[in-house]
Amino acid sequence: MLETSPFLSPLSGPSFKASQEGLVHVRESIEKASVYTRDGSVYESATGLLAPPRIGALKRAGYTNPADTTLNVSNMGVIMHQGMTSSLRFSLAHLPKDSYVIEERFHGKFAGETIGGQPDLMLKVKGGWEIWDWKFTTATQRAKDDWHGQLNIYARIMEQYGRKIVGANILAVFRDWRDVRHAHKYDSPFTVFNIPLTWGNNDVEELVVIHKKADEELPPCTPEDKWERPTRFALMKSGSSRAKKLYDTLEEAQLALGNSAADYRIEERGGEPIRCDRYCPVSKHCNQLRGI
Repeated sequence: MLETSPFLSPLSGPSFKASQEGLVHVRESIEKASVYTRDGSVYESATGLLAPPRIGALKRAGYTNPADTTLNVSNMGVIMHQGMTSSLRFSLAHLPKDSYVIEERFHGKFAGETIGGQPDLMLKVKGGWEIWDWKFTTATQRAKDDWHGQLNIYARIMEQYGRKIVGANILAVFRDWRDVRHAHKYDSPFTVFNIPLTWGNNDVEELVVIHKKADEELPPCTPEDKWERPTRFALMKSGSSRAKKLYDTLEEAQLALGNSAADYRIEERGGEPIRCDRYCPVSKHCNQLRGI
């Protein structure tokens, strides 16, 4: 429940004001956060294991795009994350130091490789520990497979430290809550997703094996990897820039065109690889994207 979350109430007042002081270093913070640097003993991070193998292999080979320090959606998430972390440190300061861990990196061994993970918060509760992580997202979002995988990998890593994980949660912060709160019935810009802990060590090891194979032979990204939107066909009225209706197949659009007035036409809208165009950290080095 939101009322029991240990770090929601302090997001206003002194703790929030304190976190604002760090915003004068926004550009430097974004540059530092844009690339996860690992020492030579760490093969990959938890989130890196969940990325497409092609992206992971290129990053491990040293290919990354230059840091983007513009105030885009991803970097706004970095700023939000740092502000919440500062607020959290303030709000939990009264608790015993051994009852929580904030943004500490841990490592676990899987399939002969060292995997790193850094939960935003680990909180000691009855029976063990809870893992918390927060995401800056949209109010249309539901719990993602990557969130499930990330927290499950964290849990398997912490098991190697002898810490029993009894719960895992995502605190989602909706950047567009004011625009869609009525449609999605959220009473607050904060919502907690409880993440089931269903993975074993073998699930993590399978990901490591897939990535190690990608290091040897670079695989292509799938349409799912690229978050590719399918090609669709728009029924357009002459002089208008907006589609009257979108169709999944040309045949459906042609049938609709036959039943429409003469001043309509069909416009093909090619599938857009959203991740490649907007979010891929190695896109400038990818010959698949460039068609080479």
